[in-house]
Amino acid sequence: MIVARLRKPHDGLFSGTIDALDTVNNTYRITFERAGFGTYSVPDVDVVVRIITTHSCPYLQQVNS
Repeated sequence: MIVARLRKPHDGLFSGTIDALDTVNNTYRITFERAGFGTYSVPDVDVVVRIITTHSCPYLQQVNS
């Protein structure tokens, strides 16, 4: 799961999944979770891996107790 900055056709930060990496153009092909967004190529500097913490994951809270 990642968060990426889209600029067009929607401007903002949105969750999605990486489908492919384009090393020539330094982009990721990302399918976004939001209905109707679809798949876009996003520059690598606009992509962030979502980090799971124990606060956001009840399973990890139980395992670490």
